[in-house]
Amino acid sequence: MTAKPRTTRNKRPKNTSSTNANNDATSPGENASYFGSALDVVSTLSVSQKIGLGVSALALLSTAAVNFSASNTKKLSTDTKKGMGKFGGGADELATVSWRDSIKKGRTKGDKISSVHVTKAFQTCLASKRPEQQLIADQFYKEINKWQCAQLDVDGQTIVVNFLFWYYRSMNVPVTKFTSEQADHIRYWASFPTTDDVKWDHYNIKFDYLYSTALLQRSIPYMKKFYQWVCGETPRPIPDDASSRKPNYYMTRFQAACVLGDWQDGVKHVGSTIKALGSGGGSSKTDYFMHYMLRALEMPMSNPNFGLVYHCVDRLQREFAALEAPPPMFGSWSVLSFKYRNTDARSTCNIDQEFICASEKMVDDDGFYTFYPAPQASFTTRVPRKLMLWGRVCQMVSPILGAAGFLPLTGSWNDTKVYMQTSWTFRDRSGGGGGVAGAGGNGFVRKHVIMRIERLPMEAQVESKDFLGKSKMDSGNVWRGYITVHLRRLSTPASGAQLYDGEGADDDYVDGEEAMQLKKAKEQEKEQEKEKENATLTQEEPAPEPDKTKDVDHQGNGAVVANDTQTETQIYECELVISTDDASDKEKELKKRLYAAMNTAAGSNLSTPR
Repeated sequence: MTAKPRTTRNKRPKNTSSTNANNDATSPGENASYFGSALDVVSTLSVSQKIGLGVSALALLSTAAVNFSASNTKKLSTDTKKGMGKFGGGADELATVSWRDSIKKGRTKGDKISSVHVTKAFQTCLASKRPEQQLIADQFYKEINKWQCAQLDVDGQTIVVNFLFWYYRSMNVPVTKFTSEQADHIRYWASFPTTDDVKWDHYNIKFDYLYSTALLQRSIPYMKKFYQWVCGETPRPIPDDASSRKPNYYMTRFQAACVLGDWQDGVKHVGSTIKALGSGGGSSKTDYFMHYMLRALEMPMSNPNFGLVYHCVDRLQREFAALEAPPPMFGSWSVLSFKYRNTDARSTCNIDQEFICASEKMVDDDGFYTFYPAPQASFTTRVPRKLMLWGRVCQMVSPILGAAGFLPLTGSWNDTKVYMQTSWTFRDRSGGGGGVAGAGGNGFVRKHVIMRIERLPMEAQVESKDFLGKSKMDSGNVWRGYITVHLRRLSTPASGAQLYDGEGADDDYVDGEEAMQLKKAKEQEKEQEKEKENATLTQEEPAPEPDKTKDVDHQGNGAVVANDTQTETQIYECELVISTDDASDKEKELKKRLYAAMNTAAGSNLSTPR
């Protein structure tokens, strides 16, 4: 039987070349007309509309670049595939299913996975550059979701946990907060035992894993679970050949006690152990409380100064009764306004500058220094305006100047009262010795600051501006109280540990009205002494030689520290307007407003030809 002839060619359109030629002949003129009309339309747009159009064009170009790179993921170099080991291949789109469901569909428990491959994969992620780094990380993450923790030894599990911390933190930028799914994923891989046969490094790092997960999740229930678990664990002694001698068991237990407000059994008991470990002899001596302070100075909005909580724990117990304290919570309060003035009317701006942030440009009609919002003082525009809450611990940036900037205040809170402190010692470069011999320009200055504010039954409105430059009115509760600054000059430099040990003596410093009464009593004593000296001079008797031992206190270790007679105190009454609404909710509202403004600008260009 003969085959039926093909009729495909007969169905194709004829004179294709002629039609194409006609199209090519007419396209230049049409394109030119389209281009000219587009230029005419663009020239009639406003500046804001042109900016919006440019942003849209850049977004389209970046989307096209990402799609092009994703389509060519199989063209990765062979070196990258070798570095990835068995995980080197094409990177598909990240799975949206839960990691628990992925584990059920993955390998069986019998398939062991070498820690070498896991290490190489993580190293390849860290060594790569964007956008290739993100593609490799997503690929490695998909492979991890198919594994079970029994398939890896403890070395591999710790590497996986490190990768997940790095992956989830980069995913949640700029707000570093783990979701419940992410936190459970990390806890699943950090579930290796803490028995004696486990290496010290793995045993030690597990406490940091679980505490950091609960902290970054900002979950009080999981923080309580961690605290109950760590209190039931028996601490292991630090081996002599340990690569890391940081006592994570005691430090994480101490930090969780601060967050949950366990002042007596947790903060006092465990804190004394940490202080003994930090002040012990040997070359491995480390001041762990100073570590808290330095981290708080570096990033006050994410690192609470737990070391200062230990120093003022007695005062916190007296200020906040257990029955009056609200339940611990993670969050932040927005400080809308912050102003203060010296209670001593004789004080001048030059005197206040030595104790607190003060400038004549900051003074308002009532004589208050306006820390913020102050459009005249541009150096306070970047100051964080939040009161951060970590359970029972609160912290905010104060107007007290230290060596490297504004010092953070740390303490505790409830619904009607906030009590915070800070202590810091820095070199005095102003040239003032404050009456201490040899202290001019070469000594040290120690500042101990106490801030106590209470909420009043009244509200106030503060005008502010958003990112779009529009003025708005925010309302909050009025809080009033005192900021007490104790300044002590040290005549001879001492070591950092010696300086810090004397800073936290909470009972040596008073605040508020008690400090004002003590200051008046000291001034009266000085006036009486001057009157006695004048009386002796009139009787023409030789003046007694000054006793130098009364001005300084000679310590056994050779350091010379000024005593209480050299302490200068200034008390400032302060007024703050604080909105107790969560700042994250306001940020969400601001984002909605920003997106709505962008959509409105884009909607005005609908008539523009695409």
